[in-house]
Amino acid sequence: PHTKIALANNDLIGSVTLTQFHGPLAHVGDAWLTNLWVHPDWRRRGVGCALCNGLFDLARAHHVTKLQLFTYDQSSYYRAMGWTEVRSAQIAGRSCTVMSFVL
Repeated sequence: PHTKIALANNDLIGSVTLTQFHGPLAHVGDAWLTNLWVHPDWRRRGVGCALCNGLFDLARAHHVTKLQLFTYDQSSYYRAMGWTEVRSAQIAGRSCTVMSFVL
């Protein structure tokens, strides 16, 4: 896994991870965006978008052509960035949306 972080005045204000995993939603070798987090004081300022764009560049450098993610409640946020809904799924008894992004 590779994690990008965002700092402001040496304080952590956000992070996102590029990883590969195999599980009920993934095939071996699939690349996933996971754990996008932005400190509440920094939300709605473009930090999440900047982190995702940095992750896209990292993924391209590793010859990844498509990313996936799942979200419980932020599909509209990702749709606004160009992600496409692939399917609904259940994780630990909770409904989620699986999405993809072509690089």
